[in-house]
Amino acid sequence: MSIEKINDYSQFNTNPWLIEFFKDSNIHDILKTYDRQYNDLENVLYDMLLKLWIDNAEGNQLDILGIHIGLNRNGKNDIDYKYLIKMKIEINTSSGQPEKVISALRFLYDTNNIEFVPQYPAKIGIYVVGQTYTLEDAILLLQILPSGVGLILSEEYVTEADEFLVTENDIQLLTEIFYT
Repeated sequence: MSIEKINDYSQFNTNPWLIEFFKDSNIHDILKTYDRQYNDLENVLYDMLLKLWIDNAEGNQLDILGIHIGLNRNGKNDIDYKYLIKMKIEINTSSGQPEKVISALRFLYDTNNIEFVPQYPAKIGIYVVGQTYTLEDAILLLQILPSGVGLILSEEYVTEADEFLVTENDIQLLTEIFYT
């Protein structure tokens, strides 16, 4: 995480210009009284940020994140649910562009060895080096693709459209099997 926590707000009251400007008044003392409140507020906000960060969230916090993105826990443990939340975010933010599909594949398979081959008309071929695909993979990938685009998952480099093909008509049946 790249957000830096400020541990002590009194450092902002030690500016020489500020001290010189307010040296004959009580304003500097008044500003110092707010330091502790600012520090407490910083601690609370930073704690909230950490607990609502997907990688740090646990239990009920994950349930709340899942509700916001439209994903039910269905009895899954925290580790599996975090993975599904991240994948659902990929699906929700997908525009069907090749870069987004490849990004989702990188997340799904944790690799950069991905071949993405357009198959005309309206299909794409996907080959991930050393990967065996599951029915769940096909369902997730079809949700990322634009409507009407077919998906060819291959365990070898895709050159022809006669590989394993999942069509959009299959997605309803696959979804019912997977989510029920």
